[in-house]
Amino acid sequence: MFCPGRNGQETRSHLTSKNPIHPEHEPDSWESTALDLFAQGAREYSTKTIVNNEPHLRYMQPLITKEDCFGCHSGQGYTAGKIGGGISVEIPLGEFTAAASARLQPLMVAHLLLWLFGVTMLSIGAWHSGRRERLRIETLSSLKRK
Repeated sequence: MFCPGRNGQETRSHLTSKNPIHPEHEPDSWESTALDLFAQGAREYSTKTIVNNEPHLRYMQPLITKEDCFGCHSGQGYTAGKIGGGISVEIPLGEFTAAASARLQPLMVAHLLLWLFGVTMLSIGAWHSGRRERLRIETLSSLKRK
């Protein structure tokens, strides 16, 4: 299933199983890895991947077999309460990355300006403190001479 996004990018979802009824539900290698992990007890699986030179988030959760499932899946050896497959989603991250960059740039400029202000104030404080110390030393020297 495809959901068109902005900028022509699509969010894809896929229902899959190691033992599918229909060939379109065959797992790809990523989904097969996730299904193996589910069989070992994992509750979810996600990774950031590159698809067509674009970053994508892939996420998958297991589907637990229920009694209602046996109407179509009775001959496949599934047991109620056990993992029968999974549903995966692939989300393009291009829009999210662009939005994060757009918000990050002003934040970086604000932090740089704050840092410059802090360094300037520390420098002025150090200069002023040094000037006062020199004046104190001159005053003490003058008093000792008198």
